[in-house]
Amino acid sequence: VKALYEPLYWLYTSPIESKPFREPVNAVALGLLDYFNFVTTPMSLRCVLDRIASGDYSNAPQVMQDVELIWANCKLYNGVDKPIWHQAQVCSNLLNERITNARESALATEEEQDKVAQYIEEVNSDAFNDKVLELLEAIEPGMVNDGELDLSRLTVRASRKLEALHAS
Repeated sequence: VKALYEPLYWLYTSPIESKPFREPVNAVALGLLDYFNFVTTPMSLRCVLDRIASGDYSNAPQVMQDVELIWANCKLYNGVDKPIWHQAQVCSNLLNERITNARESALATEEEQDKVAQYIEEVNSDAFNDKVLELLEAIEPGMVNDGELDLSRLTVRASRKLEALHAS
């Protein structure tokens, strides 16, 4: 759950497209007097961030359910022909990209590190080892020092790439 805070906070503070979704809709101030006839469970990025900070969520799917509610409320009230709906789609895509990048950049578990070490030992060929070094130098240069691997710096992204290399 806490891992989602950073990407959500980035969305809250950065892209201009997120502005309408940052704070709860003030229907009266905006003259949207029928808003609550359509939207029965209002949600905003601020509400989600506050709930994460206060520990209201017990798992990531609960967080994402509330995030999806933001976009669903927008679609419900505005329809798909309004520019604000397109802003919601942009925000959803940006957030999903940010979450995926954060997951891929996370350090691999010890189990994943052991699996990569096992791949290297299994194949035990200079050609494969050269491919491993070449791949890692390209995607995770900090893992390779003087031709030696530092598996403690293995990321999820690198682990997946190495698994694919081993399978080929």
